[in-house]
Order: sequence, then structure tokens, then C-alpha cells
Amino acid sequence: VVVNCRYNAVMNVTLTGLAEGETVQVWQAEENTSGDLVWAGPAVDIAGRGTGTDPVKAAVPFAETTYNRLVFVIKSNSVAPVTMTDARVSVQSWPN
Repeated sequence: VVVNCRYNAVMNVTLTGLAEGETVQVWQAEENTSGDLVWAGPAVDIAGRGTGTDPVKAAVPFAETTYNRLVFVIKSNSVAPVTMTDARVSVQSWPN
């Protein structure tokens, strides 16, 4: 859990089912102790390719200051099901 610090992060995701012309959005956010989102950063689009049968891999960088609990949000804008087969986040943080 990253709270009250500056950070650099990279989220590596692998998606299947994401066809050309469709997107998945990823963004960093903060939630309070009740689990409510209290801040959200700008969304980054991950674009699909081909028919969606090949995996789409993306590395999404983030840098910000957090005061609450840091979370990452992924939202599919695809009409077909998209599966996240792998997701890893690397975070470097230091006190504010």
C-alpha cells in the first residue's frame, strides 16, 4: 500500500480479446479508507489490434503524489469480452 508519498510506477498488462478499433483505459486513482475514489488521474488508452485473438501487451507509466491509498483502475470500452491475463505494477516511492 502506497500512502502519502511521491511515486513513479509502471503497470505492465497483457490483454486478450481486444480487437482493432477497441480500447481499454488504465488510470491511477486514490481511494479513502472506505474504498471510495477521491481522485483519479488521466486515463491512458491501450488500443487493440487485429481480430483480438493475439495478446496485447502494454507498459503504462505513472508519476504523481498520493495522499490516500493508491489504486489502479482498468476499464474496457470493448463490446466483446476482454480478459486481463497478466498485470504487474512496479512502484518506486519516497516520502512527501
